[in-house]
Amino acid sequence: MADRAHPMDVGFDIESVPRVREKADDQRVRPHMVSSVARPSLLTYSSLPYNGHGPAQSCVSILEHIPPTTLSVALMMPRCTKRLQPSIKFKQALPEPLRRLPWRYVRGLGRRAVANCFADAIDAADPRDTIAYFWPDHSTALVKRAKARGIVTVREMINCDRGTAKTILDAVYRDADLPPGHGISEESVAEEREQLALYDYVFASNQVEPGLIEAGVDPSRILPTSFGWDPQRFPGVRDAVPSARFTALFVGTVSIRKGVLQLLAAWKRSGVDGVLKIVGSVLPEISPKLEPYLNDTSIEFVGFQSQVSDLYHSSDLFIFPSFEEGGPQVVYEAAGCGLPVIATPMGGGRMVRDGVNGLIVQPNDIDGLAAAIRDMAASPEKRGAYGRQGAVDARKYTYEEIGKDRAAMLLRIMEKNNRR
Repeated sequence: MADRAHPMDVGFDIESVPRVREKADDQRVRPHMVSSVARPSLLTYSSLPYNGHGPAQSCVSILEHIPPTTLSVALMMPRCTKRLQPSIKFKQALPEPLRRLPWRYVRGLGRRAVANCFADAIDAADPRDTIAYFWPDHSTALVKRAKARGIVTVREMINCDRGTAKTILDAVYRDADLPPGHGISEESVAEEREQLALYDYVFASNQVEPGLIEAGVDPSRILPTSFGWDPQRFPGVRDAVPSARFTALFVGTVSIRKGVLQLLAAWKRSGVDGVLKIVGSVLPEISPKLEPYLNDTSIEFVGFQSQVSDLYHSSDLFIFPSFEEGGPQVVYEAAGCGLPVIATPMGGGRMVRDGVNGLIVQPNDIDGLAAAIRDMAASPEKRGAYGRQGAVDARKYTYEEIGKDRAAMLLRIMEKNNRR
């Protein structure tokens, strides 16, 4: 979703900033990097800075795990504060002096700078061996520019399409007696639908195909896929021995969208003797709704944690009742550590299978979620079986596997396009 312009952006256009030559170690994207390669080129647009977190981390993780023998990967972003794998040719669009300022001050400039860089790369590219790979928050004009040159265009869906997300979240906020805080406007829905009509293909992480089809995307242009997780951050599978006190775990932004209010109500309704740990930053919109639970000894609000491996290994159950989700990375992580999972269809992604490696409940079904919690709490054997199967299944969703799958799909796209 587009961010509001920051006051520091007003009256300062990126076009007035010289397109400076970068340092030699900046791996700058130049025309010869795009068109003079034996492998197809993947030109990637990201409007977000890379700092090791969030959607930009998912983007980089996918690109870093694309086998370098299959595609020549180039990434344009506003700035980068962490080193990337040498297989990625990257360009920091913001000039050096501006990269050091807080992102909130240069956000608008950064996005315009990335658009300029990407436009230059499109103009220099050989359409016969190039794919333009768009992550969200770009202009429609940029997609049209690539299409006009005959370049294959692919869009990444971080979440549901905006129209579907708005419908879901409007109802969730209404049920919570709150004004819509999701920031999705009718104008942004219309803009995205215009763009969706242009792309040659759309990567559909999670189960977002129905919304895309309703938005007018032909099913033949939808590429079902997933985001992933990094096993190196979570060594080993947890000991299946139950905790001294039954512990259920939620990890994620504490928000209306993630179903936290429904989880809290279901936990209390379940009557389970244990503790529910809520791990993540609390959004202001939901804070007043949490007050009835703050002094409850069976609920612990942990706050944001950069390292959650110990939490996965010391818990008995992972619960993720999200209403609207793109790629539930925390679910892959929890399952990879051997935790059984209770999730909604969106929260479980493509991995959680009801009665196989966890339980699926419908969103906003507080009674159903409470019953699932009681069921799992009462059966250590079931939790152990689901956890073991989940640890196996999660290995199909590592970024190494996701990168290989994405590369294979992109190569098939190029072969199909060249035959045409």
